[in-house]
Amino acid sequence: MMFFKKINDRRRENRITKIERRISKSREEEKGRLLYELWNLKRGKGDNEGAMKAALERLAFLKDPESFEDLISTFEKIDGSSKNSFAREIEKFACEFDRGLWEEFISVFFEDQPEAAIKFALSCYRISSKALFAEIALKKLENAVYNEEPDRLVRLREMYISAISEVGEISRVEQLRLLERALDSSKSLIQDEQLLSNLAVKYIDLMLSGEDLDGIAKKLSGSFDRFVVYFKGNEVTLLDKLDLILPKIEEEEIKRALIEKLRILGQSISDKRYDSDFSGESDYLEFLKKSIANYEFKARKRDSGEEILRKLASDYERIIDSLESPEEKLLYIRKLGALLRDRLEEPYKALEVFEEGLRLKADDISLWLVKGMTLEKIARNESDPVKASICWKRTYNHYHAIAETFEEQEVKLTAIEKCATIQAERLTGV
Repeated sequence: MMFFKKINDRRRENRITKIERRISKSREEEKGRLLYELWNLKRGKGDNEGAMKAALERLAFLKDPESFEDLISTFEKIDGSSKNSFAREIEKFACEFDRGLWEEFISVFFEDQPEAAIKFALSCYRISSKALFAEIALKKLENAVYNEEPDRLVRLREMYISAISEVGEISRVEQLRLLERALDSSKSLIQDEQLLSNLAVKYIDLMLSGEDLDGIAKKLSGSFDRFVVYFKGNEVTLLDKLDLILPKIEEEEIKRALIEKLRILGQSISDKRYDSDFSGESDYLEFLKKSIANYEFKARKRDSGEEILRKLASDYERIIDSLESPEEKLLYIRKLGALLRDRLEEPYKALEVFEEGLRLKADDISLWLVKGMTLEKIARNESDPVKASICWKRTYNHYHAIAETFEEQEVKLTAIEKCATIQAERLTGV
């Protein structure tokens, strides 16, 4: 028996050698058959790594489901360290094949090396931008959390957060589906309140980015209790986010239904912004004006926190979007620009706001002047001498335009003085 085994082994080796020589010279119609035979011979010999290399070469050549299935059966037999090496080669096929084959392959990988399999799925997602890989990664992470020891849960949670944070190159519908799954898993499985809050904010931002705001508002109203659970401890953020879409909802019945939900939530956390019983656009504007007055009062203190100032800026933006009258818009545009420039130290954003105002009313001298003050602040804050010089030239040109455009003596003199000062102190030698 041993004698015959040696003869068979020798014959197999000779056949393997002949096939390997022929493959490089073979015609396309023959190559697939030779690679299959080579894979079979290597597998029969017990050379799993050799069989894996043949399976990979065959897959690269044919790119058909049968070749992938043979590769999976071979991958299952090789040891762990070799799995990682071959996995890097298999990533190249991430854009090929259907979900079922990838689930089978990653499941085989996961049984032996869970974390490596999850990393593989995420790597395939980066390569292909296919949602199926993100879904498989989340599913495997959830399985791992159920089955692993507590001391490894921190690492698995970090991987879960990483998996979700990378979901951004697929369609909005697919992103929403994955985030919804992650929210459910975080609540029942991961049990991480901060993660739940972060995912909830990301989910609601993505949802509100849709065009059908009436439909979105109706969906939110219908499943509001679930959203409240997601935002537990962070309800104010949910209220702030939903404030943004209220003025844009056209169907009054849908708007009233959502407002009622928001009022109940506000009462539960002592947030009184929805205590007024409003349903129409004029009522919403009155609500916004009251909210602005409240935050303006709080913001008068020089040491008021940034959170108050940000909320005030957000209210200014909402009321600017909601108002019809250009004069009323300009009032809040001036306020928003000044807040951004002087309190939030964001002069470039302030400049954009003032320029928006000038598009509404090009001859508004107050906007011309505050834009000039903003340009001065940008120039003073610029540390690079070349860029600072460019900023001062722009400021000079702005005040020069004021002097030539407006007839009011006081305005003209102020602009001329500004030009003279900038020329003497900032542009000398330029």
